[in-house]
Amino acid sequence: MVLYKWIRELLKKYSFVTDTSFLHAKLYIYYEKNGVTKRKILPYRATRDQLLQTIEAIKKDIDYKEDEIVKERANQNKSDAPVFEII
Repeated sequence: MVLYKWIRELLKKYSFVTDTSFLHAKLYIYYEKNGVTKRKILPYRATRDQLLQTIEAIKKDIDYKEDEIVKERANQNKSDAPVFEII
């Protein structure tokens, strides 16, 4: 069996997901917390809501701060921008 395409695309969006595997009709989602690899298991017939709840549980477990990461990227982009002077 192969994972649905929407599951693969959704999991690619998250940087904290290090690996995924599909064995015996179960989806294993691997992530790291303090240098230790952990995993969450979902059944093959899991719904989108179950997957999103699992991702939120992982975020809560690793203390993922999405807002701070977005602000840091915005600050980096502003500092790297060229400065133009109009005379």
